[in-house]
Order: sequence, then C-alpha cells, then structure tokens
Amino acid sequence: STLLIMFAADQTGVPLAPHPSVTQAPAKSKPTPGQIGGPLPASAVVIGKQAVSLSKITATKPAVLALVPVDCACASALRQLGAQAARAHVPVYLVGTGAAVKQLPALAAQAGQDTKQVAEDTGNVLGLTYRSQKLTAVLVRPGGTVTFVARQVAPQLGPQLASELRQLSPA
Repeated sequence: STLLIMFAADQTGVPLAPHPSVTQAPAKSKPTPGQIGGPLPASAVVIGKQAVSLSKITATKPAVLALVPVDCACASALRQLGAQAARAHVPVYLVGTGAAVKQLPALAAQAGQDTKQVAEDTGNVLGLTYRSQKLTAVLVRPGGTVTFVARQVAPQLGPQLASELRQLSPA
C-alpha cells in the first residue's frame, strides 16, 4: 500500500514544470502580407481598363512591381531595372496611383518597357504597404511571395538587384 500511495501522490492532474535546462522554441509567426517571405497584399490593380488581382499576376511567374511616385524622374533607373529583369526573364509592371498613373505610359516608353504592363493601384494598397515615396521595386516569386523590396531604386543598385532577380526565376 505504501508503493501505491507513493505513485498515486503525483496524479494530481497538475502539469509538471519544465526542467530548468529545457527551453521551448518560440512559435514562428508567418510574415504578414507585404513583408519579405509573406504574400503580396490581397488587392487588385487596373491594367488596360481591367481589374486584375495581384495574386493572378504572380500565380505562375515571377514579377517585379515597380511602384512609381508622382513626378518620378526615374526613366534611367527603370531602363536599367527593365534590362536586368529581361535578362532574368522576369516581367516588370509599372504601378502608380492617383496623379502618377497619367505619367506611366510615357515613362514606360522612355524606359523601353511594355506599356501593356502599366498598372493603376486604385486603392493605393501597395503604396501604403511599402510606404513608397521614391521608386520602389517589389520582387515577387511565382505564387505571390515577396522576396525583396528595394526602396529608392537608382542605377547604382544594379548589381544587387541583378542578383535578386536571377534568384526569382528558375530559367
């Protein structure tokens, strides 16, 4: 009976405290939409007068979303970004909102970009997510995962962006 009492004494239902040398790893949280490693925000852009979801644009292929601010004197930076993206077989979408949308077709032509890939972010979702005041490039892997965000894109960022672009596409 002494053995039964001894074994039954620890059957209180209270969980045992962890051993002091054992630590539990903190639960990893998923990145929020827009963060590196997370999905693009759930939104749509207007391309050629047709609303297209961001998830559809990036469902099967990588993409660069170039967020263009108003009065962007960035044709040379866009030209270089477009050339690097073309070498990596990654399409570039010029995205603007509000007054910036009017300048995008001319800017695309100056930069040698396809004017069919000019997009309007009507809700400014991308602008608010990335707080872009300067030319910003959001690199997105097939499936919609954000892999890199380059703020204040300028020609001197060329080598770093080229490397990041090559990692987007298996081609």
